[in-house]
Amino acid sequence: MSLGSGSCSLYAWEGVTLERHARCTAAVAERLYGPAWRYSLSTMKLPDSAASTLLDALTLSALLHDAGKALFDNPRSFRCHEVYGAILLTSAARASLRAHDPRRALAYGLAALTAYLHHHGMGSSRYAACLAGTGYQDILRRFLTGKEPRCQLLVECLKSATENESITGMLDKLCSYASRGTRLLTSGSLAEQASTIAIRALRQLGVKHDADAIIGRLSTLLVGFVSIADSVSALLEKREENQPAINCTSPRRYHIRILCEITGFKGDTLTRLIAELATTCSGNTITPSKTHANTCSRS
Repeated sequence: MSLGSGSCSLYAWEGVTLERHARCTAAVAERLYGPAWRYSLSTMKLPDSAASTLLDALTLSALLHDAGKALFDNPRSFRCHEVYGAILLTSAARASLRAHDPRRALAYGLAALTAYLHHHGMGSSRYAACLAGTGYQDILRRFLTGKEPRCQLLVECLKSATENESITGMLDKLCSYASRGTRLLTSGSLAEQASTIAIRALRQLGVKHDADAIIGRLSTLLVGFVSIADSVSALLEKREENQPAINCTSPRRYHIRILCEITGFKGDTLTRLIAELATTCSGNTITPSKTHANTCSRS
């Protein structure tokens, strides 16, 4: 049984639990990406049936983008936290491909790429630095062997952040695949491994032409939305009750300005959007989308 809301003892940062931040990030990402689904499918010549898989990838990556913070007892020390969630997701993607389930392999693989790259500086050089000389590889190995109960605690925290049964089922599998992740630590670039799995899964789903380019474009798109949702979520979590009206031109409101550009909202309409997102984030769970339409009018 999942933990009740507020029961998660793992933290995204001091005072904010992973469950709360994951719920908010996933809700914001799904809300912002809604208008882009149909465009993404049509421009990449993907079938409509791919929409649910891409939405699963978006939600999984948003839920797990900070999963590596579960490894740390001190919420002020989260260096290289991108790696753990990406390894869990890549391990699950590989296992799904071997189990002849390319749909799940694609969702896990895209989510792994997105979680890994959601901080834009994470490249092969930083990945190598994360695993060398810092003791982080030893921490990862301990948590990937299954000897630590924190993986299951993490999954329970994340399950309490969603009512989506498909996502809950995919989260349930993560810890059982965790021990397979140790080999990923010495197998080269994690991003390349996740990308290769996603490409193979897409080809098995019948997309033979330009599968590598499509995965590149999809991961870039997902990274953009999850990165912005992450920052908007953090801003909403830290908002003061008496905060002045949102101003799109304020140089200190970088992610609000990006939010303006993505949505086209401004003025009172933007203020209503921020209020809507804040209400969504204050709820107990993510409500799965019934459609991918943007329900707010543009000014």
